Amino acid sequence: MLIWLMIIAGIVFLDQLSKWLTVVNLGLGETFPLIEGVFHFTYVRNTGAAFSLFSAPDQRWIFMSISSIAIVALAIYLWYNRKGSKLLCVALCFIIGGGLGNMVDRCILKYVVDMLDFRLINFAIFNVADSFVCVGVGLFALTVILDEINESLCSVTIALRKHPKKGLMFKPICVHELVTGKAFVKNLMEYGGMFGIEKGDWEQY
Repeated sequence: MLIWLMIIAGIVFLDQLSKWLTVVNLGLGETFPLIEGVFHFTYVRNTGAAFSLFSAPDQRWIFMSISSIAIVALAIYLWYNRKGSKLLCVALCFIIGGGLGNMVDRCILKYVVDMLDFRLINFAIFNVADSFVCVGVGLFALTVILDEINESLCSVTIALRKHPKKGLMFKPICVHELVTGKAFVKNLMEYGGMFGIEKGDWEQY
């Protein structure tokens, strides 16, 4: 669990560092072109959510409450899955770290410092925390897709041990159940004798 806490802390640190550098080096509304007309650093203040959503004063408190509940829920989910999928844990850390980074601003400054200005398309100015949240959501979606694929494959591992009389040796193989996977295993159990495999010559896990 320590590694996941370190990742979260690192994200919050990077986010706050980028915001501090922005405030120190740029005036409010000032812009610095990294790539002219494509990507700029522009200091703006956002009183709403990511990408300036929910910026009205009465909506800000509603969003902060929802954000707090979501961060706590994700932290609990991370705790229970801390020994599970590493990709899932990284996704949760990104979302939690990004959420906490912006929450620090909202609690202390009453607004969020944004500076990443992608001008190639008409897009809202955002910050490092927003970026981590978006990447985290993408990784979370990827884990859901991969889980669905794994469930559909439903891997069945069959280990065939050495035949006591014929001296045959079979290496462990993995049979992926697409449509006929179970039928294959059943046929191997029932008709294995056709291939010189007797009932006691296999183990299924």
